[in-house]
Amino acid sequence: MANYLNRSRHYGLKVLLDGLLLAASFFLAYGLKRQTLVLDNAFLRFLSILFVSWLLITVLSKKFYLIDTRDYFRMIRPFWQSAVVLMVALTMILYMIEGVILSRLIVYGTLTMFCFSEIVILTVYWFLFPKNVGRMKPTRSILIFLLELVFINITFFGLYFLIKNTNRFSEHYQLALLGICVTWLIASLMFHRFRVSSPAVLLSMINPIWKSEVLIALVVCLAVLVFKIKKTPRTIILGSLFAFIVFENLILLVIHLFGKKRLLKNDDAGGIENSRIAERDIGFEKWWGKPAEKYHYNNGLFHSDLLKRKLQTTYLSKFPDLYHFLDEILDLSSFPLLESVFLYSPHLYNIDVLDNNSLGFFLNFEQVNNIRRINQAFIAVNERLKVGGIMVGCYQSLEQRKELIYERYPRFLNKAVNLIDFVFSRIMPKIPVAKKIYFALSKGFDRALSNTELGGRLYYCGFEILALKRIKHHLYFIARKVKNPSTDPHPSYGIFFKQRRVGLGGKIIHVYKARTMHPFAEYLHTEIMKRNDLESSGKVSNDIRIASWGRKLRAVYFDEMPMLVNWLCMELKFVGVRPLSESFFSTYPEDLKKERIKVKPGVFPPYYADLPGSIEEVWESERKYIQRFLKHPLRTDISYFFRGIYNIIFRHARSA
Repeated sequence: MANYLNRSRHYGLKVLLDGLLLAASFFLAYGLKRQTLVLDNAFLRFLSILFVSWLLITVLSKKFYLIDTRDYFRMIRPFWQSAVVLMVALTMILYMIEGVILSRLIVYGTLTMFCFSEIVILTVYWFLFPKNVGRMKPTRSILIFLLELVFINITFFGLYFLIKNTNRFSEHYQLALLGICVTWLIASLMFHRFRVSSPAVLLSMINPIWKSEVLIALVVCLAVLVFKIKKTPRTIILGSLFAFIVFENLILLVIHLFGKKRLLKNDDAGGIENSRIAERDIGFEKWWGKPAEKYHYNNGLFHSDLLKRKLQTTYLSKFPDLYHFLDEILDLSSFPLLESVFLYSPHLYNIDVLDNNSLGFFLNFEQVNNIRRINQAFIAVNERLKVGGIMVGCYQSLEQRKELIYERYPRFLNKAVNLIDFVFSRIMPKIPVAKKIYFALSKGFDRALSNTELGGRLYYCGFEILALKRIKHHLYFIARKVKNPSTDPHPSYGIFFKQRRVGLGGKIIHVYKARTMHPFAEYLHTEIMKRNDLESSGKVSNDIRIASWGRKLRAVYFDEMPMLVNWLCMELKFVGVRPLSESFFSTYPEDLKKERIKVKPGVFPPYYADLPGSIEEVWESERKYIQRFLKHPLRTDISYFFRGIYNIIFRHARSA
């Protein structure tokens, strides 16, 4: 026993809590039966026998020794097995000491509630704390388990009501239903009937079901013979069992027919959906591309291949794909080992202890999603790196998050679960009050991050992305320090945010917008301009920063509605040239820059009136508008407004 205590974390606490759960199950069963919690002498003796037996079986079964959460059924196996052993042991002990006069409903009801409570708690723990990557996901099996348990009770209650014409159960019928449920659970777990195989192969799917059904039928029939159950109760017990078996086999046949048809049609609907989701990550990876040649670090004290050898043989020996990715992008021999740090931690204090401007290479194996304050962590790494230093990290993208949900939940539930996850993980953190609730519940763990948001945060914190690659369950990035972090106090994160724009006289104003892009997307603007062409409206074509739902909102101009606040504050005109960011403004011709700062920007741009076909035509449209406005302000704005409204209504003009 001492060996168990030494090798199992919090073993004593787990046993204590399990004992409290057993006590709660006993008093619940006793109270429901006797309508009081005052114990008589017989049950006081039984309680001592119960806890001594439970403690011995708990220690010998090692059910709290090491809980493997990778496989759900392996995790719960020692718990239901120890419950069965406890039930058999108590039955023998009570028979030997002539304790059979005790209420069997209280005795076996206690053990049944105790076993089910343990399994429920383990199931909740398995769902809430997914620590092991690549673990088995028997979510469909758990759903089948719950549906079968409900149907067993429905068939028994229904047949009882039809024959007895009453819903009042005597103790004998309660014990009969309890025995059927326990027999069904034990037989099912013994033959792994909840491990649903591919519906395309009928025999492999139905084999464990039939085995468990035969065992259940034999045990129930034997009990009927041994206890000499009368005709009416026998009809209810065997009839409900027969109805359950017939119903179960019909359901399996339907699953086989429809499942096989779907598999033949498209191989696997979930797999195809997931492949489409994964393509977005691959597209984002290709969008960044790779450097023409390996990145050489020039700021080190000396060069050697020591870091490269250490990475290959020690640090990344179990991660060959990651090593090859780093070796493909970086000249690892140019990084000094003494200026390199490797972490596996989400905590900021592990970075704060390092000296500023002392590192050339920083790698954190912990995924960014689990870091409570992402920007602070990136800024801290930026301060510790020398200019040109490299940060390597990993994260789980929204696409991968959705992919896991679609794999984990059955087809008719995955979309609903994904919607709930969207509201909790992506909407709540953006709303001031809900944000506090979200972080209180999640503790900043397992945050939802889009590819664009991760890129925007890196650029905001003074990095540029050299390359990005999907490796199994994560996306790994290589980022180089190019400057100090941004001091902008208003990055786009919430539903509404402010953007820096060039206003009248070249003055910087803050324009209100509704966010239709991913958070921090504006810090990728310069990078986007390098890699993408412009649409006729002057905006970026195929802009990866815009969320899928954001395009729908832009189609109805929802993102520009908050600019009316700037109009009321007299920072913008109602009709006028579009307010531009400093980086976009810098791409304009010099003569147009001088013309633009002579007038206030506007909410309703001249684009809608002229509908230019290229960026050069956009410039010409703005020149023409500014010249007309300086001569006839009111007439020009009215003319452009009504022409623009006509184009929007009848020619379906859109800005994005």
